[in-house]
Amino acid sequence: MKIVDVIKYSGRSLKVQKGRAVLTVLGVVIGITAIVALNSLVGGFSNIITGQLSQGLSAQTLTVTSGSGGFGGFGGGGGRGAAATISYSNLTGSTDLQSYLKKNGNHVDGVMGVVTISAGQFAQTPSYYSTLNGSSVKYTATITGVDFATYGNSVFYASTFTTTGGLGSIPTDNNSIVIGYSAYHPYDNASTLINYGQNLVLNWRWLNTTAGNCSVNVTGVLAKIQGVSLASLTGGPSNNGIYMPITLAMKIFDTQKLSSIVLHVNSTDQSVIDNVTATTQAYFHSSGTVSVTSATSLLTTLNTVLGTVSALLTAIAAISLIVAGVNIVNIMTVSIIERTREIGILKAIGAKDADILGIFLVEALLIGIIGSLVGIGLGYLGSFGLGSILFRAATGAGGGFGGGFGGGLSTFVPVLSSTLFLEALGFGVGTAVIFALYPAFKASRKPPVEALRYE
Repeated sequence: MKIVDVIKYSGRSLKVQKGRAVLTVLGVVIGITAIVALNSLVGGFSNIITGQLSQGLSAQTLTVTSGSGGFGGFGGGGGRGAAATISYSNLTGSTDLQSYLKKNGNHVDGVMGVVTISAGQFAQTPSYYSTLNGSSVKYTATITGVDFATYGNSVFYASTFTTTGGLGSIPTDNNSIVIGYSAYHPYDNASTLINYGQNLVLNWRWLNTTAGNCSVNVTGVLAKIQGVSLASLTGGPSNNGIYMPITLAMKIFDTQKLSSIVLHVNSTDQSVIDNVTATTQAYFHSSGTVSVTSATSLLTTLNTVLGTVSALLTAIAAISLIVAGVNIVNIMTVSIIERTREIGILKAIGAKDADILGIFLVEALLIGIIGSLVGIGLGYLGSFGLGSILFRAATGAGGGFGGGFGGGLSTFVPVLSSTLFLEALGFGVGTAVIFALYPAFKASRKPPVEALRYE
């Protein structure tokens, strides 16, 4: 039989056995739908996270933290050993870090210290009180101490550390603070919580139970930041943050230690970034180890994590395809038993074993193609619906994810790449054909005489 005749014959067989064919295709559809939907979701959220992190994290930004672990494991080197103490003295004097870096290669055009006060240093998270509808309400906060002039300059966060729309101004004295947009406007409606020009009382409690508080004047409210909140990663501005001069933070919290030092390199060349990283680690070498994390390494790590998640979800979804494969074996076995006499007639009129094998494998191939294409379509459409629900949850009341996740985006767009399309198609077709091999081979080996006698 010619290959064209085999395909036509197989197609007619599936058409005659519509009910059975639909059930067989359905198993493939379910498996492929799950694989495509899950991977499209991961791809869509990966694009959002990567894109918005890229907006806030310059490829030329390096963050120095104490120890060798980096941000929760996103390390940039540092090796083993005792963690170095990063202090304010590393930014001042004749032996400061910026002077040291200039002597060893003029590649850094900005150095900035950050003091972050959060739950890690306290028995409770720092908080502030404000009167809302006549009642005193307590809110938790992360307080960040920085040099306002450096923090908001063109090298670092000029585009995000700014006030707009008449929301006050960035203070120039050492006794005033700036608050993030969500602290001013937490419910994203007409009401405001804290306005510029008023005093704010900050409260905290040390691990030794000693309590502290201070009153500061709010002179400005940051414009709403669109994008993923970066405060927990690099000390960058966020919608929920409270920002004060670094000297004031060190004074009221009685510390000279810095949470991190942020460097800006004047080149995106990896060799330059590596050189600055090594030079920075050498500067702190005598006092211990530090981790120097680049924005690019952070993004690479995040993409690796998302890739692992995608692979895991695919493996889980593939279980349904294995079930579909077992179903194909069962249904084709029953179909071959019912078509034994038909097989005998085909062999009697000259069909060879290879022709019979081809007929059943082509049937499985058609089942795989149809099931995969339908599954890809349903999976992609389903990812729109599920992704929109998850996206609304992430960007819902209170801003979600620190008031910034997905900011500026009104819809979620899943990603169906050509690679995912081809992999899903190949996976579906491969499963159908592989599981059909045994029953098809068994059918092709039936003796024609015995097949013709079968009732």
